Amino acid sequence: MRTEHRTARVQLIVLLLVLGTAPLAQAYDYFIAPINEIPLTSRAVVGARAMGMGGVAFAVSDDASAMTTNPAGLARLRRVELSGGLSKKKRDLTGSTFGSDFDTSVSSTRLSSMRFAYPFPTFRGSLVLGLSVDQMYDFADDFLAIYSDSYEGTDGNIVDQAEGYLQDGAIYSWTLSGAFDASENVSLGVSVAWWTGDYRQGFQWEADTDDLPPDYYGETAYGFRTDSSVSGFQAKFGTLFYASDKIALGFVLDTPVGLTFNGYREDYGTYEDESQWYEGRYFRDKITIPFGFGGGIALYPTDLIVIGADVYYTDWSEMRYEWPDNLLDPTSRRLPYEATTDVRVGAEFTVPSWPLRLRGGYMTSPLAYQGLEIDQDRSYFTVGAGVLIDTVLTIDFAYLWGGFERSGDGYDYSEKSDETAFLLEAAYRF
Repeated sequence: MRTEHRTARVQLIVLLLVLGTAPLAQAYDYFIAPINEIPLTSRAVVGARAMGMGGVAFAVSDDASAMTTNPAGLARLRRVELSGGLSKKKRDLTGSTFGSDFDTSVSSTRLSSMRFAYPFPTFRGSLVLGLSVDQMYDFADDFLAIYSDSYEGTDGNIVDQAEGYLQDGAIYSWTLSGAFDASENVSLGVSVAWWTGDYRQGFQWEADTDDLPPDYYGETAYGFRTDSSVSGFQAKFGTLFYASDKIALGFVLDTPVGLTFNGYREDYGTYEDESQWYEGRYFRDKITIPFGFGGGIALYPTDLIVIGADVYYTDWSEMRYEWPDNLLDPTSRRLPYEATTDVRVGAEFTVPSWPLRLRGGYMTSPLAYQGLEIDQDRSYFTVGAGVLIDTVLTIDFAYLWGGFERSGDGYDYSEKSDETAFLLEAAYRF
């Protein structure tokens, strides 16, 4: 087995050297930085109420979504709650590379959550336990899109080529939570989560064989596919402090989560004489997401208005990547990351004499990957609403839009990402 892995490494090194020196390599070279970006630095916003308020949750959560945002918020529940949600996300990507424009659009509709919370009768205070399943990551992306261009071969021939990179999959968090009132003004909570899901990648590069220069000896196509299952554990600790009837403070701490990727990779190609080669192997990689912590404040100036703000910090430079069998360069994948601080602000207004709440907010979620130049960092605007039906059923929805822009002079590359998300949730309280 060790001999096979060593042989695979040698073969890929030779392949990269060929691609780096042959005329057909100029497009593949530009893919190095984007391909190495680890898609685990963009966690989804959990909860329709939180999303509608710009992602604000640490001091505001008072429903079963608190299991994933701030488990101490569970202590606010007074009735049994059963809830679920559906999300639809879309990304429009436009840009250019080597003078060729590309554009694409990818959307995904998935089950976003299922939650159950049960408050136990107590003489005073509160004791609540809950179980939930929430989508944490959505990997669906026509990453860098598919583009085509032409270049002049060594003998003056014009060679047409095309390439693209796709990814898909999702990670869900199965969470067991508990919260209680430690005192009249302090609530504590803890969640233990098992993260599980799948992750798939596909890369394809092709050249027009009719226009190859006569002195070219190499490949006319190359690609790879990976399919892996993902799993890992994480714990979350939270607290809520009620400074007064008008002010609440929330704090959360997320432990590191080591995600293990168990999968199978296929590499394949076609030579000038139309002969083909194929190589497949199993792999096991591990990426450790570092500690994260944050705090939030909720203000209640009147009975009808809630104003909130959250900050959340993660030092992504501490991300660890173990690669016992992965052939991609681990150093280039880990080093281009830096710490980020998410900032979220939002408000909620209850319409007088109506069972209706209106929400709005704004959030910044800086890009942690520094392999490309960030021209406009990632940020979003959000709106939402919630309606109470017959005192037992709540329907909440939220809409998010925003994006980012980035480029790379070394890759002659630029992209503009416009993202939207719609989240619909229903909660029944017994």
